[in-house]
Amino acid sequence: MNVLDVINEHALLVQAGATVVLVLATVVLAWATVRLAQESRKAREDAIQPRVSARLKIDGETGQFVRLIVSNIGHGPAINLSILLEGDQEDFAKHGMDFFRGVSGTINFLSPRENEDYFLGIAEKLFADPPMQPFSIVLKYTDVYDRSYCSRVEMNVKQFKGTHWFSFSAPWRQMRALEKIEETMDGISETWRKLSVKLEDGR
Repeated sequence: MNVLDVINEHALLVQAGATVVLVLATVVLAWATVRLAQESRKAREDAIQPRVSARLKIDGETGQFVRLIVSNIGHGPAINLSILLEGDQEDFAKHGMDFFRGVSGTINFLSPRENEDYFLGIAEKLFADPPMQPFSIVLKYTDVYDRSYCSRVEMNVKQFKGTHWFSFSAPWRQMRALEKIEETMDGISETWRKLSVKLEDGR
């Protein structure tokens, strides 16, 4: 008995087996297609997902002010971004942050790589003994798919210890004053040099 005879003898069984294999292959293909569609959708959504963060920054020009920088470091816009400061309200008031009590604002639209700059307080008051206690920044926002996000960033002004306004304000201002004097003198010297050249050429 050859192979063809065996197949013919069990034709119904072979056909049933082939049908089962075909059905299984179809199910697997359908499952893979659904998974691929889900992954593609997730990838598209993640590609425009916002990510908002916050940090403290000492004013680079004067060193007298502490600012709150809110940044969108994600790939998509943050919509209806609310910023809330949570901490010891009495401590806020003690360090001159009355205007920040309880709250602080809403941004309708924050684009990727965009920053919002807020005046937080005067360094002299924030670092006054004892320094302001750590507090939290709560950020709530949505993306273009109306998915909600909430993040909490812990803040501590003590991180600037040794580099705050008291450490370099007076010397810094003196240095800037000397730099401005030097720049002015250089400008006068250059003007005098050009004038001297013109006078010599006119002779």
